[in-house]
Amino acid sequence: MPTAPKAITAYFAALEAPDSLKPTEDIARIEKALQQKDLPMLETLDLRLELDRLNDTSDAVRKLEDAFVKGFPSYARKAKVALPAALKALDGIVDKPVIDRISSGEHVNGTAAKPTNGRVDQNQIIAWMAEQTEPFMYTTIEESLGCGRSSAERAIKAAGDCVVAYGQDPVSGRSKAFVWQG
Repeated sequence: MPTAPKAITAYFAALEAPDSLKPTEDIARIEKALQQKDLPMLETLDLRLELDRLNDTSDAVRKLEDAFVKGFPSYARKAKVALPAALKALDGIVDKPVIDRISSGEHVNGTAAKPTNGRVDQNQIIAWMAEQTEPFMYTTIEESLGCGRSSAERAIKAAGDCVVAYGQDPVSGRSKAFVWQG
């Protein structure tokens, strides 16, 4: 997953120019192939289906929207703006369902908030880590899932080789962040 500023920029770019997400060279190649005379009907059908698939940007936009929803709260924090005020600023820029996804807390871990008993088990932390595509820190785990440092440390240890240290603090030699290598 891209960093918050990159996620914001990529999503806005996709909203402004959705055709930029299309593989233009592949589309041109298929359109040229469809202009050939005496193409077998099955090949024509296959080429038209492929052309439709290449022109459909909905999956790419959905992934960019997911990254935007997840990254916007940290973007607002870094801008030193309270989330409610930042969400008001989004009004008229992005669709209301996107704003609703951010305000609902869906960005926290992609699903619902922590369990009703208030405890986050190790499997939930490991599942969350497995969904991450960017480096994450103990504090990221703690803030996203509402668990304590010791729970985050135990989950990273339990994940074994699936979690790899990424970068080190030059003073303490401790890992600054982790990457899921599944």
